[in-house]
Amino acid sequence: MPVAYLLVPPGATAKTLAIEFARYLGIPVTNRMTQVQITSAVCHTYTQAGVRLVLIDEIHRLNPRTTTGAEAADLLKDLTERIKATFVYSGIDVAATPLFSGIRGAQLAGRASLITCGPLPARHGTRFYLHRPHHRHGNRPRPHPAHTRHAPPATPPTSTSAPLTASEASPASSAKPPSRPSATAPNASQKNLSKPSSSTTSPKKQAARAPANPPERHDQAVKKTTDSPIGEEFAALCDRVWDVLVPARASYLAHVSPHYDEVLHDVAQRTKHSGSLGKTDIAALVVWKRLSAQTRWVTALMSLPDTHVRAVTERAVTAVRDTTLTRSEAARTGRGIIAELPGFRTGDALASAILTAATPQRMAVYDRRVQHALDTLRLPLTPAPGRYGRYLQLLDDLLHHCGAHADGWTARDIDTALYWTGGNPLQPTPV
Repeated sequence: MPVAYLLVPPGATAKTLAIEFARYLGIPVTNRMTQVQITSAVCHTYTQAGVRLVLIDEIHRLNPRTTTGAEAADLLKDLTERIKATFVYSGIDVAATPLFSGIRGAQLAGRASLITCGPLPARHGTRFYLHRPHHRHGNRPRPHPAHTRHAPPATPPTSTSAPLTASEASPASSAKPPSRPSATAPNASQKNLSKPSSSTTSPKKQAARAPANPPERHDQAVKKTTDSPIGEEFAALCDRVWDVLVPARASYLAHVSPHYDEVLHDVAQRTKHSGSLGKTDIAALVVWKRLSAQTRWVTALMSLPDTHVRAVTERAVTAVRDTTLTRSEAARTGRGIIAELPGFRTGDALASAILTAATPQRMAVYDRRVQHALDTLRLPLTPAPGRYGRYLQLLDDLLHHCGAHADGWTARDIDTALYWTGGNPLQPTPV
C-alpha cells in the first residue's frame, strides 16, 4: 500500500492527528497509549508497509498559533523525517494560513513547495478519480495486517511527464487528488511518485475488505456496548421505566431550585466560547457536584499548568462534539481523554459533569444516585471499563423506546430523572 490518505480532524491535536495516521492502516490504538507510542507505531508500520505517498487533506484546519495546533504541526515535521514518503498537504488557501507563516510555519514551508491547483473537471478520464467511494471520510479501507506486505514494484517508467489516463492509473495513484492549493514536501523523488502500484489491490478487492458501512457498524456497537437486552422484552421494560421517569422528572423540577444548575450553565457557557475547561471551571464543577476537595488528586491537578489542563479538556470537548460519532462513541472517546488528568482515571461523576458542560444537549451526568436508580429500575450497567460510554448508549436506547412518554427529552433530562429516582426510594418501581 504505497499511498495513504487522511483528513485533519476539526480541532486536531498531535495525538488525534497521530490516531488518524494509525486508523488508516488499521493500527490498534487504546486510550492509554501516549502520543509517543502511537507515533512510533505509525512510523514503524508505514515503513514496513512501504508507504511512499501521504496525502493530508483539510490542512488549513491546523493553526500553529494555538498550543494544540503547534504540537500537531511539530508532529507533521517529525513524521516527514521518520517516514520515507512524500507528504502532500491539501487545503483551502494554504499559502495564507498560519500553518505556513510565522517562525514555526516558515520551518514547515521550507520543507515544501507550493503547487496551485485549479478545479478538477469531471470529464472522461477523470471521473474515475472523483467517484472513489472508499476514500470518503468515515469509509476508508482498513486492510488486514497481512495485506500490508506488497509485491516488488514493477520497473518505473522512463518518463514521468506524461499524465496517466483512467485506464492506466492504479488504485494507489488514484487516491483523492488535491483540487485545491497544496504543498508537497520533497522527501521522495519523482521516481517514487510515479512508481507503478502492482502492490496495490484493485478497487473491488479493497471494497471487499473495507469495513461495513456506518449504520451496520453502529448496530454492532449497540450490541457490544450496552448492558441492556434488545428486543420486545427490553421494549416492555422501557415502558415501565418511563412510567417512573416522567413523574420523577416532574418532581425534580418541582422540588429543586431552578438556580441550582447555574454553576453548570455558567461553565457550559464559558466552554462554548473557549472550547476547553480550565482549573477554575473544574473547581466550580467540584462544588456543583458537592465533592470533597481534600484529596490528593486535587493537589496533583492544581499543581499542573492551566494550559496543560486546557489542552487535555480541549481534546475531550472536541471529541464529544464530534457529530460523526454516535453519542456513546463520543462519550467513550471523551472519557478516555479526560482520564489523562489526575483524579479522572476511575469514577465517572466529575468526568461526566465536565463532558456535559462541553455539550449539555448531548451528554449526561452520571453518579451513584443514577447508578442506584438504574439498579432499582433493573437497567443493568456494570462497572467494567467504558462504563460512561455504555451509560450513554443505555440512555439512547431509552430515548429510542420512549414513544409518547417523553417527546423532546434529552439525555440530560433522563439523568435528572434518574438522579431524583435514585435519591427517593419511595418512587414506584417496575414489576
